[in-house]
Amino acid sequence: MARDQHLLNYLENEASLVVLEFNQQGRLLKSNQHARKFIGDELINQTLKEIFIDFDNSFTLDSAVKTGTTPRLLNISTATGLPQTLYFCFYELTDRVLAIGQVNVAELDFMRQELVQSNNELTSLTRELHKKSAELSKLNQLKNQFLGMASHDLRNPLTTIMGYCELIEMSSENLNGEDYKRIFSIIYDNSDFMLSMVEDLLDISVIESGKLNLNLGLHDFSSMLIKTVEDHQLIAEKVETQLIVNDKLPVGLIRFDPPRLRQVLNNLISNAVKFSGSGSQVTISAVTRNNHLQVSVQDRGPGISAEHQKRLFHPYPGINTKATRKERTTGLGLAISKNIITAHNGKIWAESEQGKGSNFTFSLPGFTATEGT
Repeated sequence: MARDQHLLNYLENEASLVVLEFNQQGRLLKSNQHARKFIGDELINQTLKEIFIDFDNSFTLDSAVKTGTTPRLLNISTATGLPQTLYFCFYELTDRVLAIGQVNVAELDFMRQELVQSNNELTSLTRELHKKSAELSKLNQLKNQFLGMASHDLRNPLTTIMGYCELIEMSSENLNGEDYKRIFSIIYDNSDFMLSMVEDLLDISVIESGKLNLNLGLHDFSSMLIKTVEDHQLIAEKVETQLIVNDKLPVGLIRFDPPRLRQVLNNLISNAVKFSGSGSQVTISAVTRNNHLQVSVQDRGPGISAEHQKRLFHPYPGINTKATRKERTTGLGLAISKNIITAHNGKIWAESEQGKGSNFTFSLPGFTATEGT
């Protein structure tokens, strides 16, 4: 009996154990400080079933005593109102039963690690959510800017077309052949600009949706290059700009989508002509480097600052460089070109110096020479 009391006195202040003393009828006689703090102060005279949560209604003091020192996983009600699972051992003393419970240290450490990991993941997800939210806000601003610029760019030519149509309707008897020719030329130019812009808008929409599909095949690039340059020859002559082709490609084939790659060439050549002054030259070069096709379009225009070069291939880059003859542009051509080249597993870049012109280059892998075969 004295030994039992000595053990109970020792367990009274044990901060890691829940110690409960029950009489033979299963009613609580005494508990240590940790149990009172953990479960609640008003424990005395509570029954075994009031303290332990018995889901299958099979837990009795007799069955608990029979398990003896074998740890038994039991749920108890806590002061917080939430259940807690502990490992309990039951010891039969002279006139009472001692229940000693503790948390499984390994399980607690595992749960603590899981909690830390979950907290880190939650922090990471929160950070990513804030990042995505900022990106979404930026994209929304760009969308509003994009729509505003598009509506503005489309409104101007539409207003011009409507104005000249009204002029024809109201003053047809006072107009001669030259007047009609000039008016229809203006209407055609504005209509052509709007068609180009709508096509660019459709292209950028397809690209951003991830639905850009290429019809790839083996083709002769040189023949397409010559034909594309010929298509720009008349416009270049009108503005007194010379187009020079420097094709050093060997006879060979490369896998590409002709309409899409021609779209890139059209954009680079037309931009070079727009930004070249009268009497200037635009040089289109094609070479092979390490089985890569490399094409460059170089102009002698005003050039682009290093700061603006960083935004060249973004939609509506906001670059202040003006075309030499005030030609209009949708601001989407280079962004579309970059996506087309990227879809071909290629690269596109620009080199420019203010006052000395610009050189736009793209490179595609897989050029196979067939000369001599």
